[in-house]
Amino acid sequence: MKRKCIFNNINIDRFSTFNSFNIKNLGLINLIVGRNNVGKTQLLKYIKSISLENTIYIDKGINKNKLVEIFKSSWIKISNKEKGYLLNIFQQIDPEISDILLDDKKDIRIILLNKQQIPLQYLSNGIMSFIKIYFAIHSLEDTCILIDEIETGIHVSIYDELFELIANLADRRCIQFFITTHSIDIIESFLNIWQKRGDNFCSFKRLYKKDGHTHSNEYFKDELESAIYENIDVR
Repeated sequence: MKRKCIFNNINIDRFSTFNSFNIKNLGLINLIVGRNNVGKTQLLKYIKSISLENTIYIDKGINKNKLVEIFKSSWIKISNKEKGYLLNIFQQIDPEISDILLDDKKDIRIILLNKQQIPLQYLSNGIMSFIKIYFAIHSLEDTCILIDEIETGIHVSIYDELFELIANLADRRCIQFFITTHSIDIIESFLNIWQKRGDNFCSFKRLYKKDGHTHSNEYFKDELESAIYENIDVR
């Protein structure tokens, strides 16, 4: 059964560069592309302004100290299965990682294969970016999540796993995602999910400017498949 979307379509009139703007046929996962300064971030901000109170907007910044505190407080609450999932993601990005440990002082330590222990904040931005997204979304339901330039800091090796996570949360918890990107690898991982989940689960929109205003083109799944196969740049 198709899960209900919070937004089936969005109409914008006289907001930033949007004038009589409409996007329709929205799914649970909506990927938005387009050149710089066409309005992708502004679209996310508009959606945030008209969405439910618990809507989450995830920007491109990384505050490592804040993420360490979030990780510490969440680590003691999540299941062993989730801990194993996170360790697997960490190891995909950095094969030198052996384990994750909560020490006697309640600090998170990362155990390396050579037995060295390092603080969580010493890990790469790729891991920290995944932590930021994971703990922002993993306990929510019946809401919207807005992610600006999802590829920022995320290692390409886990794009598929990231979209599997997003798809599972979207389906099980009725979360609608609006995600922007400039990355062709992200588009391909998104398309893999679209192919698995079916036509109505996802949507792909390309923003462009004409006469100073933002407009949108919609790509259906078979059109995006053809574009990727023929190496047509749809970003």
